[in-house]
Parts: sequence; C-alpha cells; structure tokens
Amino acid sequence: MLARKILVCPDFLEGQDPDVDALGSTFYKEYAEERDISLILGVGAEFLAHATVDEISERVSEYVRVGGEDGRFALYLCNLGATTPPENLRAAVEAAHSVTPKKVS
Repeated sequence: MLARKILVCPDFLEGQDPDVDALGSTFYKEYAEERDISLILGVGAEFLAHATVDEISERVSEYVRVGGEDGRFALYLCNLGATTPPENLRAAVEAAHSVTPKKVS
C-alpha cells in the first residue's frame, strides 16, 4: 500500500488516522527514512471530535516526537468539522508546539 503512495508522490509519505494510529507512527517514520523522503502525518477528524483533551495531547505529542525526529516532517489536522470542540483543537495545537522532536546522533 505505501509503495503505491510513493509511486504517486515520490518526495514524501503521507499517512493519517486511523491508519497511523493502527500501524504506529514509528512504522511510517521508518518507511520514510528508508526511502530518504519527508513524512506527513494527519490526526483524524473523528478522533479530534470525540477524544478527550488528554488523548489528543498524547497522540499529537507522539506524532511530533517520532515524526519530527531529524526534521522533514509536517503534521496536519484532518477535515475539521464544525462539531469539533474548540478545546480539542487548542489541545492539539498546544501539544504540537510543546514537543521537541528527538534528535538522532
């Protein structure tokens, strides 16, 4: 599946929930690193609308920490709906800004 994505967009790998949550951010990061391409991870709209603030902070922090290791990373919030609580969006943005990605020596 990921190999087909790379055929269409050879410069980066994009993954979003629920796939990233199910397979793990590390799976996506390793795949991108093996191919020397950038990584983009998306936090799912359903998750953002229904998860707790703590769950959102935890997931966003993990995605930024793992995905941002050594740069070449972007995070996005998928298809935000009008019913997504504002506090959930604040939690996502604050978590993204508060995490320092790991640096590999």
